[in-house]
Amino acid sequence: MVVFDLFSKRKKRAQSSVDDVFQYEKISQKLRTQIVHIWNDALGSYDDFRGYGHADAHESYTSLVRALRREYGVFCLVEDRHNAKDEFHELINFFLQEEKIERVLDVIELSFKLIAIRAESGRYDWADIGHTAIKELNVRFREDSTGYQFENEQIMRIDSLHLHQQNILPALKILNEKRFSNANEEFRSAIEHQKNQKNQEAIADCLKCFESVMKIVLTEHREQEIENLPASKLIERVFRAELIPKYLTNEFNSLRSILESGLPTVRNKTSGHGQGAIKKNIPNAMVDFCINVTAANINLLARASDQNASD
Repeated sequence: MVVFDLFSKRKKRAQSSVDDVFQYEKISQKLRTQIVHIWNDALGSYDDFRGYGHADAHESYTSLVRALRREYGVFCLVEDRHNAKDEFHELINFFLQEEKIERVLDVIELSFKLIAIRAESGRYDWADIGHTAIKELNVRFREDSTGYQFENEQIMRIDSLHLHQQNILPALKILNEKRFSNANEEFRSAIEHQKNQKNQEAIADCLKCFESVMKIVLTEHREQEIENLPASKLIERVFRAELIPKYLTNEFNSLRSILESGLPTVRNKTSGHGQGAIKKNIPNAMVDFCINVTAANINLLARASDQNASD
């Protein structure tokens, strides 16, 4: 029997309501103000614009305003000319007051594109300033739970990135099921810690979520005395109970290796024990890895287990 992936099915999937961990509908005043502070560091302050600092500030703000006026087909970005006594105030007031999120993102993209280009211009004083500004912008987006990031000189929605679309969102959809309510809280807590760069707490919550999902699935398959088992023993039970089908054994040999030595080991070596005299610095990339490995394991285990139960 041939099953066609019809347009109506694809549209329904695209419109399915899964609560993301980011929002995409507004740029808060707090975030806008933080971005203005970044501009002050990277493009120059009002004093710089007036000529008391580096000469680049006047050129930067003037070029941004003139480009936006031309693109929008207006002579001034703000209606009240009292808020546009010069290009610096015109840009700032437009950015803080504009209601259309698309235009707010236009300003962010154009300004940070300018910062990125200058960072790569070869001038030693622009390189560190520019890279620091872009890094802070993406941190501020994440802290504010706003689902955008600046990458390759463009503003991109987080949910348009392949890994988020194919990994994180499906895991959130699974965890939204009532049976996974505790694991859902733990996974979202891990992402909240990730946003705030509390990296040890993020990794610890990843493991809690992973263990919770295993316990829930094992309980549904009538496995007993699992409540106090560590991750390594839960993994053994998952395979012993054949929750992942036998015919996929070879394909999941590598998975078993990841499950046994990946997430639990990362947690044990970073956030699972006391730090001692030296504070451990966990890279953000390690937390990103743990979040995505957790999501992948949730997707794999829940779906394979459900398939096994239906066979």
